[in-house]
Amino acid sequence: MVGCEAEEVPSQINAQGEVYNSAMDYDNVFKWWKKSAEQGHAKAQIWLAHLYDMGEGVEHDHNEAIRLWEKSAEQGNSAAQYNLGLIYDYGIFVDEDKIKAFEFYEKSAEQGNSTAQYNLGLIYDYGIFVNEDKIKAFEFYEKSAEQGESFAQYNLGHFYRLGLGGAVKDKSEASKWY
Repeated sequence: MVGCEAEEVPSQINAQGEVYNSAMDYDNVFKWWKKSAEQGHAKAQIWLAHLYDMGEGVEHDHNEAIRLWEKSAEQGNSAAQYNLGLIYDYGIFVDEDKIKAFEFYEKSAEQGNSTAQYNLGLIYDYGIFVNEDKIKAFEFYEKSAEQGESFAQYNLGHFYRLGLGGAVKDKSEASKWY
């Protein structure tokens, strides 16, 4: 695979980047993931964004990292959507924008991203930039907890212990999630 040509499909080029990544050869990782990202490979775009963000194999460039996360997110990459949610939520390299953060978390959560689901649970649970809604919080905690997200499992146990958000008060069910 070392001799990949530019006309090969982005996933093959991306795979070559993965080979170099496992060897921590960031100069070659950057070369191959850049080729794949330029051809629209969403996974390569998010990984290339990470290289720009961390300055591995390339100069730090947070603007380029954000641009690549946005391209990947537009293609439906839930990890890129989640990353953008964090960036806008906390104002990392951009002006804080809770509405954008919420929208990116929602997109990611809709695709099953357990961490985004947990974050939405928190947002609804505590009324962070939305009206408090324990029922929605419970629903997001449950989705996240079922995928193994430990913080969501703890919060779900708490909801069962206290009977919050439509959960039937049940100490046995609560202890299952703690």
